[in-house]
Amino acid sequence: MIVRIDDVMCNSGAFTQERAENRFKTIHSWIPYEIVHMPTILVKDIQEYPNIIEFIKEESHQKLRMFPEIHGYEHIDYSVLSETEISEHLKLCIDWFKDVLKLTPAIWAPPWGNVGSLAMQDASRKLGLRIQGVEKTVPPKVALEILKIHPTANLTVLAHWWEKGHAIKRICKIVEAGSYDKASELDKENLF
Repeated sequence: MIVRIDDVMCNSGAFTQERAENRFKTIHSWIPYEIVHMPTILVKDIQEYPNIIEFIKEESHQKLRMFPEIHGYEHIDYSVLSETEISEHLKLCIDWFKDVLKLTPAIWAPPWGNVGSLAMQDASRKLGLRIQGVEKTVPPKVALEILKIHPTANLTVLAHWWEKGHAIKRICKIVEAGSYDKASELDKENLF
């Protein structure tokens, strides 16, 4: 299972820097080793969060359960840009990933899952990125319903770092326990 967390660290102004950092780290702490955490990063916005950059760098290199990927340089609609403009944005992202995180990104998950533009597809392909929309992802509440019936379902759950995250926490507990019923039985936090 993959938990894809989009908009990392989209600056909405709704959180103080400390609260934003704590929320992201807390969500990551819930995710057990059986689940891959794939935060998709907005490279321009994350510059304001040096502690998160260091955290992502450490977690992605040491724990082998965080695999950051590109969300974009900015949170914009890339489908209205030319292939050249898209390539410029993606090159900035790739260079940042290599220089700062010491990682080579493989996936571009653009904002709003919009992958329909030919320019987007061509730019990502030419730069060696697989473009990923939302069509093969499920929201956390749907994932919970699936996991009740199929606790080992191979899902890609799509959430956002700024969401409360209770459904993500329940998903993680189900995976750790091996079934919805067992997770509910072991629940000490009244999540179920």
